[in-house]
Amino acid sequence: MKIQEPFHEGELAVQERLGLCTEAKQNSGVIADSIVKGAFRFIEQQRMAVIGSIDPDENVWASVLVGQEGFMQAA
Repeated sequence: MKIQEPFHEGELAVQERLGLCTEAKQNSGVIADSIVKGAFRFIEQQRMAVIGSIDPDENVWASVLVGQEGFMQAA
């Protein structure tokens, strides 16, 4: 499902500061809370993924996962 307001306050501030509000708004239509079925095969062909997570202490982490084609599956 498409997200009504895909950017949080911090992202909006950065977009404003860099003068990229128009570009961000144009690209916001592709941000959703699920993966479209047409992207499943593309994802499964990738050899790398960047994953975001939050630990129990609320620290935000970005992790790079790598593997052979097919190591990821979209569902």
